[in-house]
Amino acid sequence: MISERAVPRRPYVHALAAISFIAGASVLRAAVSGPRVAASIPGAVIFSFVLLAAAGVGQTFRPHVAMKSVGIGLLGGAVLVAMPLLHSSAPLCFVEPNTALLVWSLVVTLVACSEELAIRGLLFNAVRSTWGTTSAVVVAAVVFALIHIPLYGWRALPLDVTVGIWLGVLRCWGGVAASATAHTFADLAAGWLL
Repeated sequence: MISERAVPRRPYVHALAAISFIAGASVLRAAVSGPRVAASIPGAVIFSFVLLAAAGVGQTFRPHVAMKSVGIGLLGGAVLVAMPLLHSSAPLCFVEPNTALLVWSLVVTLVACSEELAIRGLLFNAVRSTWGTTSAVVVAAVVFALIHIPLYGWRALPLDVTVGIWLGVLRCWGGVAASATAHTFADLAAGWLL
């Protein structure tokens, strides 16, 4: 029998496992999607289910949502949407609802929520328990930015890191429900507004 003293504790293993799951989901998404990763609904759905499975294994999938967290998320999402709108001279108009847009909206919601459960749920908790909250915000932001490279390219990396840090701050203020609400709100607004 091996004593507990003989087996060194490695708390960072959970963080590395979370990063491996997230990276694997991203590689699978790119493989399924082909050259148009951002436009592939099957790739997005498979990606989301892998992330949800990882979050479930890591026991971060707890559907407790407080109204305060949703409110924080809506305000945080409004900040994400307001920034590009303030710097744009194009007139604001709404996209006419249609079946394709509704399906896209459901998939976007699934992707945003699964990313938040895996990145600012599973990964965030693992990093925070090992290195603290600031490290959790930064590591989650970097991972968030890296998984978006196949979708938006390297030029979007600084913006994605910044958005990731903001979502991490919202996670600290209102939990995963706040970051998931903000992420979903911002992504949906980007598609419904031109």
